[in-house]
Amino acid sequence: MHQALFDAIQSQPKNYQEREDFVEIFAKFGVSEEEFMAVFDASGFRKISKVEEQVKATGDRIKAYRLTGVPALIVNGKYKIGVRDAGGFANMIKIANFLIEKERAAMQAAK
Repeated sequence: MHQALFDAIQSQPKNYQEREDFVEIFAKFGVSEEEFMAVFDASGFRKISKVEEQVKATGDRIKAYRLTGVPALIVNGKYKIGVRDAGGFANMIKIANFLIEKERAAMQAAK
């Protein structure tokens, strides 16, 4: 389901804003609308996964980071690195590793 959800959301992000928008994707994998809603609405499921809280928090972080595409990396909530800005995927990873080490050093120095 992960890849199917990722592909759908990436291809048409504005079409997947509410829980009802996901019913069709799950239906392709044999999950009826009733089953999907029953599991999504189950108090135990919501309590364990806190789906709505996590979705909202993730959306808020994406807006705050001003992410416009994937892949993108955020290092310690401070640095945003995109493939295009870095000049390619390999450079993005190099920059991320550099910033991670910088943040680790700063955290060690603060102890």
